[in-house]
Amino acid sequence: RPPRPAGPAAPAAPQAVTPAPPPIDAARPIPVGLLLPLSSPDARTQALAADLEAAARLAAAESRVALTVHDDGGDPAGAAAAARRATSAGAAILLGPLFSAQVAAVRPVAEATGVPVISFSSDAAAGAPPVWVMGELPAVEADRIVAYAASRGLGSLALVRPNTDYGALVDAAVHEAARRHGARVVATLPYDRSFDGVQAAIGEGAGRIRDGGADAVVIADGGDALRAVAAFLAFNDVMQPRVRFLGLGQWDSRATQAESVLHGGWFAAADPDVGADFRARFREATGREPNPLAALGYDAVNAVAAMAGRGAGGFDAGAIASPRGFDGARGAFRLTPDGANRRALAVLQVGADGFRVLDPAPSLAPGS
Repeated sequence: RPPRPAGPAAPAAPQAVTPAPPPIDAARPIPVGLLLPLSSPDARTQALAADLEAAARLAAAESRVALTVHDDGGDPAGAAAAARRATSAGAAILLGPLFSAQVAAVRPVAEATGVPVISFSSDAAAGAPPVWVMGELPAVEADRIVAYAASRGLGSLALVRPNTDYGALVDAAVHEAARRHGARVVATLPYDRSFDGVQAAIGEGAGRIRDGGADAVVIADGGDALRAVAAFLAFNDVMQPRVRFLGLGQWDSRATQAESVLHGGWFAAADPDVGADFRARFREATGREPNPLAALGYDAVNAVAAMAGRGAGGFDAGAIASPRGFDGARGAFRLTPDGANRRALAVLQVGADGFRVLDPAPSLAPGS
């Protein structure tokens, strides 16, 4: 029997295609939508949102950007609605939202419209084109401080970190940085973020730090929790200068200076000398000191203006993740092809009268 003729091939499954980003009209101001939790029920979040808005407006006044602010209410549904309002109004790019849950809610809007997002989140997992995160990432800070410590002969590290999502991110980041720079992590002490939690974890684990021969301890916290951890470490005979205390960006506050046990400790953060001009102009415009994260709003607007000035036809991945990077209010940074970022950070030392720069931030972001 002759073979039956083959039927028509089954149609290929449709592939989701993200539309091309809208083109930029070089003769007109760049329409930018800013998504912020201005009506968040949390007062501290409201205050941070107000500082991000003020900083973004400061940058917009100095550049060819037409900024429209949209309140996202501090929740995912509000963020998605704000993103839809902004794109319907013609925004060529969205800045914000602030938190990773809201970023996830905005992603479908970006994918459907082709309008990219540069968020203020510090969760690298929230980023992947067409969404970028420009918050200060624990992995970048950990790499900087571990590399510096290793270069000074401190190659045996302990890690003390909270039982939080942030603590888990730091845990992975410190272990990866140690592997990259020839150091080793000899002990890890997670703790519940309370007085009793810190006391119990360090009381039970300080011996592992001493017995493991750690010559430095990374304390991944800030504020009162940082002070409590440092005090309990010292009480349990883990103290400076025999064991150097190391930290990340959360150490960048006056609370750190107030704890004498932390004096002499090193941490990675933005170079304070680089940020002085921005802080002065923010004070002049608002009459108040900026939240350290306010610079993200300023930098995001300036990055948009820089991308347009480089002659890009739209805010595509090549323009956003250019290896050239950007000059930021607190130092150079670049957005990476995978949706994350890299920042040029300094290493600072804690003293009673402030922070001293031990190793200045490089002029270019890592990988630029």
